Amino acid sequence: MSDYSSSTNPFGGNYEPHVAPAERVGFGPRLGAWIIDLLLSLLFGILLGVLLQPLNVGMPASISENLAAMQETYEMFGVDAATISVVNAWYPALTLGGIIAAIMYALIEGLSGASPGKRILGIVVANQDGTAGTTRAWMRRCLVKHVSAFLNIFTLLPVLAFVADIGSFLGFVVFIGCFFVLGQERLALHDRIATTAIYHREDVQ
Repeated sequence: MSDYSSSTNPFGGNYEPHVAPAERVGFGPRLGAWIIDLLLSLLFGILLGVLLQPLNVGMPASISENLAAMQETYEMFGVDAATISVVNAWYPALTLGGIIAAIMYALIEGLSGASPGKRILGIVVANQDGTAGTTRAWMRRCLVKHVSAFLNIFTLLPVLAFVADIGSFLGFVVFIGCFFVLGQERLALHDRIATTAIYHREDVQ
């Protein structure tokens, strides 16, 4: 009995038809995943801040400067001393908790190929041709996409506080690059740099 699972061409050998990659995920689902991730990471950061606050964590120079600027603003608008005292007590721990949460959350996607938000919506990071991604590609994308969060680590050191400005600028560039997804190729700037793309989980070859 003949086997028709693959066609035989007239020159001998089996012919495997080319299967085009599935359609890449567009802006809407990616925005939805980002919103879910933002809410979850904020919750995680607050929980970490609550755990760190009783430990009286130190206040790096960058956090101290931000706190001083905030206090001047509060005083300008007549915020009462009790509120300012609460902010002074919680701001360092919550800020540090937020930095740790952002980095840990970013690494989830970098090591697994999908953030919790993406997994909830059934989308994953893959190669641009629709084949399954690798940890190396995921981490490359993660470092570019979350460069601002990673640079925030260095801002905790007094001599490297200036890195915050660099991180803010690069973060803004990455943010603008996210809108490249609206183009025909549906690739954000960090996808172009990391040679990755977003597909529905079931479409990854």
